[in-house]
Amino acid sequence: ISACHCKFASRNGGENFKVGDSMHITWSSNNLYKNGSCIITLAYDNGSKSSAWIPVNTPNGYFDWKLTSESGGHQAKVDMDCYDSTSNNAHDQSDNFFTVTN
Repeated sequence: ISACHCKFASRNGGENFKVGDSMHITWSSNNLYKNGSCIITLAYDNGSKSSAWIPVNTPNGYFDWKLTSESGGHQAKVDMDCYDSTSNNAHDQSDNFFTVTN
């Protein structure tokens, strides 16, 4: 079995959003263990992660993430972790931070 792989196609940073905006995220991945073997979160500039997360159920897909007040006042990156059948981990993160204002 080949190791799993994941990569963001959009939301690689530099954008400006406001709380309440929807952020369109797209990705591709392969060699996943099963549906839901990837999780997407937001990684904040202070080292914490969002309390909300998205289970990824398709190897290639998209999600419109609605930015809540939790994200306001932060810079963030979109963060993705995937696993294959032997629990090998693949990780991708936005190349740069995006900003969320209140």
